[in-house]
Amino acid sequence: MEPSTQLAKTTKLDNVRRVPNQNSNLFFGAMICNSADEVFSKVALDFTNYVEQLITSNGSCHFVLSGGQSITKIISLIDVAQIKWDSVTISLADERCVPVGDAERNDVAIQRALISRITTSGPKFLSIPAELGPIDAANEYESVISHQAPVDIALLGVGEDGHIASLFSARSNDMDSRKVIPVLDSPKPPQHRVSLSFSQLLSVPRRIIPLTGHNKRSLFVELCKGIPLPVTLFKPTDWYFDTDATDGRHDI
Repeated sequence: MEPSTQLAKTTKLDNVRRVPNQNSNLFFGAMICNSADEVFSKVALDFTNYVEQLITSNGSCHFVLSGGQSITKIISLIDVAQIKWDSVTISLADERCVPVGDAERNDVAIQRALISRITTSGPKFLSIPAELGPIDAANEYESVISHQAPVDIALLGVGEDGHIASLFSARSNDMDSRKVIPVLDSPKPPQHRVSLSFSQLLSVPRRIIPLTGHNKRSLFVELCKGIPLPVTLFKPTDWYFDTDATDGRHDI
């Protein structure tokens, strides 16, 4: 399937300004938009282009998604007709250890926002069997993803405390060599979760983070101050902000 020329022409939205590269270690090439809706539309368009470019060049694409309202909104805006889904593998960044079909599960949200809208064959969706409990589920998911092609793109949300996936600490000893880790002490309920490790997430070439809303303004300030947080350890390659998060600033 050839990349969509229509998407390529509309990737640059009105009222989107590229942030000057004043902080090359953190915000290099970031984008600031005037609203959360513009961020979500921009990420959906760019993400679709990245996926199609990889399919065209490599014959396949493997991307990882987290849960959360921002990511759910973004994937609900993807034009599913633009992607050759039988060449796509989707894996999860993390999952809560709750029963299958529970509304709190990330796989339920992704099924509803994206996969249920795909009418063609595919994609391969690798859900985390978190209902087995954190240790057994982590071991099983490690085995599953170890037999897949490497992940090409990670699209993750970030919490107000700076956490990504179910990684809530930026301590250096969180650099676990495993691909998948059990989380036994999440500060947010439920306590038991399963998450891709920092080392696995850092192996992904394209790492995308959207940051929007007044409730993320304190996080933005902490990021600018260089406070160590899980999202900074993730080292995003693509940042997308709205002016609510940046307190009206169009430069960093």
